[in-house]
Amino acid sequence: MYKYIARRLLSIIPILLLTIFIVFVILESTPGDPAMIILGRDASPDALNALREELGFNKPMLLRYLDYVQGIFTRFDFGESYRSKQPVFDNILVQFPTTLKLAIFSVIVASIVGIPLGIVSAVRQYSLTDVALTVSALFLASIPGFWLSLLLVLFFSLLLGVLPSTGIDSWKNYILPVATLALPSAAILMRITRAQMMEVWKQDYIRTARAKGANEWRVITKHAIKNALMPVITIVGMSFAGLLGGTVIVELIFGMPGLGNLIISAIKLKDIPIVMAGTIFLSTLFMLIMLLVDLLYAFIDPRTKSQFKR
Repeated sequence: MYKYIARRLLSIIPILLLTIFIVFVILESTPGDPAMIILGRDASPDALNALREELGFNKPMLLRYLDYVQGIFTRFDFGESYRSKQPVFDNILVQFPTTLKLAIFSVIVASIVGIPLGIVSAVRQYSLTDVALTVSALFLASIPGFWLSLLLVLFFSLLLGVLPSTGIDSWKNYILPVATLALPSAAILMRITRAQMMEVWKQDYIRTARAKGANEWRVITKHAIKNALMPVITIVGMSFAGLLGGTVIVELIFGMPGLGNLIISAIKLKDIPIVMAGTIFLSTLFMLIMLLVDLLYAFIDPRTKSQFKR
């Protein structure tokens, strides 16, 4: 298992190098001069050239990329924000807790809602309950996040006035953002859980358990769920990892100072160190979470331990 973990951790390095290069190319292709954005359009050419020299923009892109990578791996230096003149991780670590809370609350709500409803839908296959849940899941899975968030704000904040639409002052501020993120994820989890339960429902060991006299509740809880939830765990892990970097629209609409909002603001201002560090941070988190999901398989299904011995 330790060799497997070591290989997975080492594989993060080339993926990050490729990610950094791709983001570098994208930022290089976008219009805008960071020096002019920082100093303003009225700045003198000498001041602009001096700042470009200080920031390293007079060097070719490939050299800047190599300098940046060298700084990360030799000094763990991700640079300073062009705007705040502070180390980029000082900005990221201040705003990341808001994004982390949104992701954790959303994946918990999505799991609590989606997985049980998927089991109910599979057990009552083709019934009115199954049809209603399936239609609702398809609707929620296909609805755009920005539209759902605006509908929730319109109904609960403007019409009813029961929930705040912006800020992070209290737990009530998280209800609408979490609902916006959790409902589509719950719909996807419900559909996947239903499909897996229906597949497990056809297996021989389920028929054997019934033939031995086990009631439906015991068949579901002791035999079906454990085997059906293996792929669902992967989706939950991917949903959580994706939510860490996918809360941008929600943070913008609900005015929440999270990491997504920080990166979007940095892109507008072409604050390259913030964009790069935020991308590296989220990419690393995603890969570590997926590694944890793979390791979790070994505790749920001992048969998967064999892959860790290779």
